[in-house]
Amino acid sequence: MDNCSMPLSLPLDDAMLARSLADVLEAVAFVSLMPLDSDIHTPPAEAEMYWIEFSGAYRGAVELVVPRQFSQMLTDNLLGPAGENDDSPLPDPGDGMKELLNVLCGKVLQELPSDLVSRIEMGLPQRRIYSGEAQWQEFHATAETFDADGHPITVRMRLEPVIA
Repeated sequence: MDNCSMPLSLPLDDAMLARSLADVLEAVAFVSLMPLDSDIHTPPAEAEMYWIEFSGAYRGAVELVVPRQFSQMLTDNLLGPAGENDDSPLPDPGDGMKELLNVLCGKVLQELPSDLVSRIEMGLPQRRIYSGEAQWQEFHATAETFDADGHPITVRMRLEPVIA
């Protein structure tokens, strides 16, 4: 997270973002978050980026980059694996990540002073395939990467006040 763009009086920092992510993963998807043993210098294979923007007194986004296998595992944990005899359509692997992101962003925004939270609106979670070494280096330089049940998960938050 780029702390330079955020006022020092806000209680949001990398440690709070990591705690919030760990709490949400454990409570919502039964996934444990641990420190990563080594730094990741290349994007995960078949990486996907998920983000949710918010605006109001502050604007920004919570962003995650994860391997596609993690998205599938998370959706299976939330919805249960699709059965062989189940005629219903298979859930989109991104559905679980989008739900996780909704909960994570809400939890993080609750850390803001209550008079500011009431003036912030969250957008809809978005997803795209993540590619490009230069894009990864820029993202990774301002993000934190963790081990989520054997999968690398990289998170950051962009936050800046809206100047009237």
